[in-house]
Amino acid sequence: MNYKDNFKNKLKQSYEFVNYWIGVINRKMCWKLTPVDSSKLQQTQLCDTQEGFEFKWDKKFEDTGNFWIEIEEKHHPNQEKYIPSGILRDDNTVFYCIGNFNILYFVPKRTLLTAYNSGKWTIRENNQKTSKGFLVSRINIQMWSVFDLTTNANNEHELQISL
Repeated sequence: MNYKDNFKNKLKQSYEFVNYWIGVINRKMCWKLTPVDSSKLQQTQLCDTQEGFEFKWDKKFEDTGNFWIEIEEKHHPNQEKYIPSGILRDDNTVFYCIGNFNILYFVPKRTLLTAYNSGKWTIRENNQKTSKGFLVSRINIQMWSVFDLTTNANNEHELQISL
């Protein structure tokens, strides 16, 4: 599979993740999140939903114990310059909803920005040379999360609120 096809496949999986959790949130929490048309995301100052929820599927955190918090991106490793992305993107994001299909943490964007601005986190480039960010432990994400949704053994979703 070439780079372009791989990118398209990852994008499709990402949209499936977003739609899955929007459906769960709308049913479980009785909210009505409105997804933004994916083709318009990059041309607007909107995140994944009009209400300010940005969804990030971290496929590695269960193996590594860390979450990747992106600050810059480029669409192809051969591009010279990175552009602001993730928590540095100027959009309507209020919550970063980060996790996988089993658990989703709701972390305020301002909390992640405070962590970034503290200078305590090492900024690194990913292996594909398409993203810059920092790693945050699951323990920190749990502490910063205002609530989370989990999927239990019966494929039911449970809400936990952090106080």
